[in-house]
Amino acid sequence: MKKAVNKIAFPKPIKTETVQIHDLRIIPVQIKRKTERVQISVYEPKNIKFKTRFTILYIHANDTNIYSLDSVMQKYAEFYQSRFVTFDSCGYGLSSGKATEKSLYRSSLETYGYIKEAFNLQNQDIIVWGKSIGAAGAMYLSSLLNLKLCIAQSPIASLVDCLINTRCWCKNTFLSFQHIRKIQSKIVIIHGTADDVVPFFNSTKLIDSYSKDRRECTVVEGKPNGIILETIKDLSFYIIPDGGHYDLETDYAQQFEYCMTQSFRQMQ
Repeated sequence: MKKAVNKIAFPKPIKTETVQIHDLRIIPVQIKRKTERVQISVYEPKNIKFKTRFTILYIHANDTNIYSLDSVMQKYAEFYQSRFVTFDSCGYGLSSGKATEKSLYRSSLETYGYIKEAFNLQNQDIIVWGKSIGAAGAMYLSSLLNLKLCIAQSPIASLVDCLINTRCWCKNTFLSFQHIRKIQSKIVIIHGTADDVVPFFNSTKLIDSYSKDRRECTVVEGKPNGIILETIKDLSFYIIPDGGHYDLETDYAQQFEYCMTQSFRQMQ
């Protein structure tokens, strides 16, 4: 049963050969299990004009690794003028171990612990941002720790909710709809309505779980470029009409950057 679940959640963990990447700090971190080692990459803004505002911990989706994210993460570090940290959980890149739900959570916790100590950070200095299945790691981490902000991009509510159109008799895992109830920090959810990988209703299920009375306390506002914003307590839900799973940062870059900029502006 566990093998079937992991095969569905992590279809092809991306491995890579050793490569040389300029201006990228790769830090191998040994986690508690002897067979597991996590590769962490740290990006410091080069042209920063003031003290680094936040440290952003990015948990990527299951179709990439820190090497393929190199140029993207450096761009984000400069754009948001913040230290940017990402990592390959077990089974990805040069990280050892197997890709499983628990190893994703362990990798997230160990990376958090490392950056907190290495950079002398408080929880309120850290923003966690997860994409797709990485959002499950971000919400799990935020459910345990009162961080500055939790950003969930195209998040899954659970594995079964993600695979609603696929025959699956496996045990349900990645129960983000339960984790979100325990999050005390501010939350931002960004999702495209035409997402065919993680259906849009995953986000609405997360919001329903976060606040059962959301229809009574939700303010709906129309925003530039067709974006819809719903605010519920400390949660902001940005809806990008017609946006998919892989094109938010490209075809819908203007809308996506607006959502992110507004989210960071709230942190100032």
